[in-house]
Amino acid sequence: MRLGGLRSDLSFGSRVLAILVAVSCFGCTGPTKPGGSMVPDVGTARKAIELAMASWKAGKPTGVIESGSPRIQVADSFRQPGQRLERYEILGEAQADKSRDVTVRAFCSNPETIAVIRYRVIGIDPVHVIREEDYQLMSHWEHKMTDETPPSELPHPTARK
Repeated sequence: MRLGGLRSDLSFGSRVLAILVAVSCFGCTGPTKPGGSMVPDVGTARKAIELAMASWKAGKPTGVIESGSPRIQVADSFRQPGQRLERYEILGEAQADKSRDVTVRAFCSNPETIAVIRYRVIGIDPVHVIREEDYQLMSHWEHKMTDETPPSELPHPTARK
């Protein structure tokens, strides 16, 4: 579907890039805490993580969680398709310069795995819950490569259509 000449079905990488741009513009608009900090307090960060984990446990995809106020936006491109979260444990929290970092032990099925995952929690409203690996990719203007077309099957750059 086209809207104003742009495709409306953006790739995941484009959505992650949009989140990065939004996160980098926090100083431009929106509510901030006294002193201008965009790092959520411990209670807000914990609530955001708990809502993100409950959403995953319910089988919902990443993205916006409609939970009232503040709004929660989850970015985690490293979840495997069909993988379910059975349970989780919050292992710890720490404040970094521009985020509150929360480490979670996730017990998953399909396939059965136990993973220790670090999330960066950023913002006041909305609150962004970003998996550390996604945060690192975004901060380097990269994205998870999901195109399964082998390079040998891609058209040569000088080939005419």
